[in-house]
Amino acid sequence: MIPAALRLCASIERAAAEGDDRRFSFVCSTETLDRNGRIVVQDWELDDFKKNPIVLWNHGEGGSFWGDIEIDEYFPIGRAENVRVEKNTLLADLIIATGDVNPLAERVYQALKQGVLNAVSVGWSPRDRRYELHDDEEVLVVSGNRLLEISVVPFPANPEAVRASFC
Repeated sequence: MIPAALRLCASIERAAAEGDDRRFSFVCSTETLDRNGRIVVQDWELDDFKKNPIVLWNHGEGGSFWGDIEIDEYFPIGRAENVRVEKNTLLADLIIATGDVNPLAERVYQALKQGVLNAVSVGWSPRDRRYELHDDEEVLVVSGNRLLEISVVPFPANPEAVRASFC
């Protein structure tokens, strides 16, 4: 039996060879005050993530959103490449797997391709937390952030976490 990770890589490589690299560039995080009242300092620790650069659907919370698709919500829908911080912004290219590896990945891919989905969110673990005043409001500022995963989502916490072409 071929391990799932190898099937994932093979499906992405096959799609690339067929002229469809299934790649989408994203702004993944900025220091903008997010919808949860946080500011995420862009001092990302990326080494561990780069060893296992998984992309999930909605942080592994598939739910009934996809109707009749039988899915494992925690099975990756793709991988991230070229993950980096530039100009105080976390950027990445997401390569979405084909449907033979994960039927959910194919639906996400089609939604991205058609512009129905255009946002991402990051899962992370901060080392430091503090409160600061911003515009006379106390907000949580997190830093020393260890990136755990990147997810394609319908509603990002950070309103700037969108496809690069939509910035």
